[in-house]
Amino acid sequence: MTQLTVTRGPTAGQTVTLSEDRSYLIGSAPEAALQIGGDGIAAKHLLVKALKGGGFGMKGLAGAFRINGRMTEAARLNLGDRVQVGEVELQFGDRQSSTDKQLGGFRILSLLGEGGMGQVFRAEQVSLNREVALKVLSRDLTKDPVFVARFQAEAKAAARLHHPNVVQVFDVDHEDDTYFYSMELMSGGSLEDLLKKRGKLDPESATRMICDAARGLGYAESLRIVHRDIKPDNLMIDHHSNIKIADLGLAQSDEDQPGKLLGTPHFMSPEQALRKPLDHRSDLYSLGCTFFRLLTGKNPFPRTNVKAILLAQVKEELIPAHKVESDV
Repeated sequence: MTQLTVTRGPTAGQTVTLSEDRSYLIGSAPEAALQIGGDGIAAKHLLVKALKGGGFGMKGLAGAFRINGRMTEAARLNLGDRVQVGEVELQFGDRQSSTDKQLGGFRILSLLGEGGMGQVFRAEQVSLNREVALKVLSRDLTKDPVFVARFQAEAKAAARLHHPNVVQVFDVDHEDDTYFYSMELMSGGSLEDLLKKRGKLDPESATRMICDAARGLGYAESLRIVHRDIKPDNLMIDHHSNIKIADLGLAQSDEDQPGKLLGTPHFMSPEQALRKPLDHRSDLYSLGCTFFRLLTGKNPFPRTNVKAILLAQVKEELIPAHKVESDV
């Protein structure tokens, strides 16, 4: 059975089992199917209902809310999704499939996030009694045997990379047709998570963080590895507040064939946008775009669509950060 559970807040532990034949009100109202309280919680805050074609969706009745750290006003719910409303956190899914599932030698604890490659979970490596981050590949990607073979080879190579400013990959494995790898758990989340909380960072903190990332990129250059997607989402914070680059070992070397457009437009170098051959300087450009965002809270070229962003990266002059934020 599919459930929605309050995992943090005054009513933590409350659960509602969802049925496709009715809707569910969430809020502080006495008639709410799942009561939540605290600062900023409206009487009618969220609505959950079945979607055509199956599954459930959630809509904000009192404004936007967060799913897995991202702001939205309405979204389809996926197993393991974490919903944040003020200081309250909800988790969607049945306990069997989300928080008690065993995958290989790992016990899934909670969902940390998801992206184009799949989902990342906080998990316990049972044999060593330690917590790790477990990246589970999307089923769409694992349908391609060529991709799977390359992924396994790259993940094994990544496990041999050791640097204080690179997230350590521990192991790669699969269970039936589910492929995954374990890596160092970064308790502080990403720099993007930090920006969502603070808006921007003070110049001293931002500079220290960028220096950490630059050391990691120096190591990558020594191995002729080009990350191709340096951005706040891929710079992680450990429990000592050090910055480490995520997914470095899964990046491509500069010997790979150019031409495929990889990366995130707001942080993409002009050479990348033009599909030209790349070396470590492309990552340094992306790190500069990241630095700009840390200092100002804004992207370097804030355009409305991908084509316009890429065109600006290639042809336009950047407005200096100190003209965007006078304290820089």
